[in-house]
Amino acid sequence: MIESRSRRQATPGRIGRGWIWLADGPGFLLLMLFPSLIVLGMVIGLPILRAIEMSFDTLNLRRPSNNGEIGLHNYMRLLTDQRVWSGLGLSALYMMGSVAGSVGIALGAALLTRRVARGQALVRLTFLIPWTVPAVVTALVWGVMYDGNFGVVNRILDWAGLGPGANWLIDRRTVIWALLAAQVWNEFPMSFVFLLAGLMAIPNEFYEAARIDRAGPWSQFRFVTLPQLRPVLAITVVMS
Repeated sequence: MIESRSRRQATPGRIGRGWIWLADGPGFLLLMLFPSLIVLGMVIGLPILRAIEMSFDTLNLRRPSNNGEIGLHNYMRLLTDQRVWSGLGLSALYMMGSVAGSVGIALGAALLTRRVARGQALVRLTFLIPWTVPAVVTALVWGVMYDGNFGVVNRILDWAGLGPGANWLIDRRTVIWALLAAQVWNEFPMSFVFLLAGLMAIPNEFYEAARIDRAGPWSQFRFVTLPQLRPVLAITVVMS
């Protein structure tokens, strides 16, 4: 009887367990995040809900009297409009091209920087220059470079004997690739920083062991660098 009574006294009740969960358990993390979640809900959540509500309405700024609820008509039109699917395809191409291009170039730049013995700080600074340029300045510079009359891109192509060039930002066949090149140039430094940090964290003993086993550069990259760099690559791709 005394032992069972002491057990009942030692076991906390519902209020005690709730307080422990809130003070020392996972509830403490939720409590600390609660103010930020409220701010995010007001800044992001409310506009999203408002946009969903507006998607069921018809809005005509020139004739406000015609505004009203039309149900799922907008979504039915969205599914049958060929321009929407064309836009989605171009958006997917732009996203995949920018991510693959920026991460690929960043990986090559990080591998090159890691192999440089002298002047490594200067090489890092050179690859980080695009990150310091504002997006507006980048757009203006690349716009001048792509100019069909006096742009440097067409002049280089003409000098190399590859043709007279094109109106890069006007021609529908070239505009997506021109924008992708500018986007990759502006975005790859962020991936470069992550991948270079991941490469620097790989112990040199792994490469020494691979060289002892007569592994070439490609084998070292495939069996040592890539497996060790896989978590950083995943984070870099998601952030890109």
